[in-house]
Formats: sequence, structure tokens, C-alpha cells
Amino acid sequence: MPEVSPEVINIITRKKLWYCRYTDTSQWHLFDKVAVPECKFEYHSGGEVIVHSGFTYAWGSRDQFTSFFSNALANLQTMHLIGPGEFEQVSEDEVKAVFPITYFSALKKTERESHGVQGQGGGYYFETYKRVGDDWLMTDLKMERVYEK
Repeated sequence: MPEVSPEVINIITRKKLWYCRYTDTSQWHLFDKVAVPECKFEYHSGGEVIVHSGFTYAWGSRDQFTSFFSNALANLQTMHLIGPGEFEQVSEDEVKAVFPITYFSALKKTERESHGVQGQGGGYYFETYKRVGDDWLMTDLKMERVYEK
């Protein structure tokens, strides 16, 4: 396969930046600009899907993902920072991307309960993007956490 074009790299990088900003600013209604409705999301640690307080961190759709995190992060202030991506053209209409991520979360000054998702950590996002018309949207996301504090 040929190298991923600079135009496609820019589109996908912008989508990842939007993912981070929309999460940090609770703009869940804008995730349709980032991912297809049937996008799958999984968060892993040590190669296994994270299970925390009895909840498995895997969602089968964009709506399930945004619904969960709109509640889980409601009492928090967060910051997600990504590094430059790595890109692989799988087919004419599919690109795989890997982005390093560092994230921070803390209680808002007026809140007392974090629902167990407070702290900082880092890892890598492994994602698949598909061409949808003239755009590229995420169809699969796996975050592999490599550290947590």
C-alpha cells in the first residue's frame, strides 16, 4: 500500500484532537464528527480490557461510550494530550493510526465524588478510520494504558 497522504493524516489527526477536546469540554454531542455510530471502544491495561468497580471498559457504539463518560466525567476536570501519530494505509478506504496519550483528571473544585476515574496515566490509542464520503471517521478504538498514577 502507498504511504498515507498528508491530507488524510491531517484529517485523522484533527479528529483525534477533537476527540480529546470534546471529552475535556464535555461536548459529547459533537462525537458524530469523530466516530461512526457503530464505533467500538475498548480501554486495556496489561493486554486485558479494564474492569473497574465491576464495570468493563468496552462499548459497542458511540452512543454507549459518550453516555458512560458524560456521567463518569461529570464531576471532573480533565486534560487529554496526544503526541504525533503513526499511520498505516490498510486499503484505499481504511487507515490505522497509533497516538500516544497522557491524561489527567481531578475533581472540580465544587465536587466531592470522582466515581473512581480520578488520576493520571498514559498509553497509546490504536485506532481504525474509514473513508465516509469525503471524510474519515473512527470505526474502532483501543486504548492500551501503560502507566497509571
